[in-house]
Amino acid sequence: MSHILHYGKDDLPEDVKLLWKELYDELVPNDLSSLINRYVALNLLEDLFETGTYSEQKKEQMTKELAASAYADIDILRKELPWLVTERAGNGYLFGYELGKLDTERRLLPEILETRRAAPPEPRPSQFFLGGYLRAIYEADHDAWGKLFGDLSKDEKFLPLTPELAWRAGITDNVMEQLIALTESNKVDATQMGHFKYGTEIRGLGEEVFNRLMRSLLAQKNKITASIALDIFGRYYIDKDAGHELPKDLALEILSDSTFFEVSEGYRDTMDDFIWAQVANKFLDEFGTDKESVLKVGLLMLDSIGNNGSIVDHTEREVRGVLSRISEAYPEEMWVHALTLVEKKGYFIFKHWLSSPEFFRGNGDDPVNNALLKKIKLDTLWAWIDENVEKRAWLMASLTPKSFTNELGEVCLAREILIRYGDREDVRRNLHANFFSEGWSGRASEYYKQQLERFQSLRAQETEPNVIRWLDEHIERRKKSIEQARVEEERDDFWGA
Repeated sequence: MSHILHYGKDDLPEDVKLLWKELYDELVPNDLSSLINRYVALNLLEDLFETGTYSEQKKEQMTKELAASAYADIDILRKELPWLVTERAGNGYLFGYELGKLDTERRLLPEILETRRAAPPEPRPSQFFLGGYLRAIYEADHDAWGKLFGDLSKDEKFLPLTPELAWRAGITDNVMEQLIALTESNKVDATQMGHFKYGTEIRGLGEEVFNRLMRSLLAQKNKITASIALDIFGRYYIDKDAGHELPKDLALEILSDSTFFEVSEGYRDTMDDFIWAQVANKFLDEFGTDKESVLKVGLLMLDSIGNNGSIVDHTEREVRGVLSRISEAYPEEMWVHALTLVEKKGYFIFKHWLSSPEFFRGNGDDPVNNALLKKIKLDTLWAWIDENVEKRAWLMASLTPKSFTNELGEVCLAREILIRYGDREDVRRNLHANFFSEGWSGRASEYYKQQLERFQSLRAQETEPNVIRWLDEHIERRKKSIEQARVEEERDDFWGA
């Protein structure tokens, strides 16, 4: 009915609107009990437009006046308490808060607690109303709230609710220290600390207590609590308005926590990738020159690629971007390690990562010269290959950027590989396959013809025997590709494809 009166006010005839208004007034009398049921049980968007324009202040004022009337007639309020402590009280938080501000002597507190304690399973109990009332206590006296919180934690009914009550009412260093003790003693489920992922009041904690909270959550070695720690850490240190200086050691603990990299099934917060990358990028901005710390994160990322359910399992570009930044800063350490892992885990596990634009193929306007693989010193790369030429030489040929030049003064990785290992048939074969994994638009025969002319020009300038051998083979393959493409194109033209 409120919906009709609000959204239909401009379309309904005046006589029809009047009938609706009369029916509304009949269903919602002006007695206190009816008003509490209307404005506390229902949290309607239409109430924010009571004056015709959006106004939260109007609703707050209405709730404040209703709380004052209820506080003046506690007998009526007492009759409403059983449902006020349930989910029926959609606007219960604000109503409880206004009552709490009025009840400076806490006359209502014992009754509210007892009513919540005795609430049956249905309708489902809620902490909205109680949380609002407790918020008023928190704002009036932090010490009194801390003492009351301690008393509630000793009550078996309220003990499991303490994280939510602290989140709704207010968090202080003292209250958080109590919560940490409760979770560490397994009296409270640590996953309930997830309430603090919402809102920004966590930023008001002192750093010493906050850091203890982080390490307590990480010590659970639980995917859910690690996710909670990551999210809260981001709110405290990374968000634009956080106002706290990033601590290197704690940030490194968060970034390298094993739960983000283990093989796992089931729950993983979809925001973990994004927040983890935010923390990592901030860490690199401030501590990127700390080689040992940065490589600890980077090598852990590489070691975990392919781990199902991990933060590097088919993840979003933000995390790939972190791996790219670390690899660009320390290319030799990262890519020699990556190439070794390709041998152990298999190329296809790494293909999604290592052949993507940010890695072997490069990015930007010059994808070939931006490829991170090219940043490795050749002596380092040769030393790695020479440790196991049988397996590593052909692998390198299959991964090198598809660029070929023999101009004086320019280093071409594909050409350098041929000079050193081009006498091996498996190296030449894999390099052919690498260069034929390509894309184009238009007729294939025309594209292959352009490539043929390019390689013929390179062949005319080449002096290295191994490179000449490969170029001769490649030119023959290009000629066969042109012939095959023309046959297919003639067939398609004939059939109208």
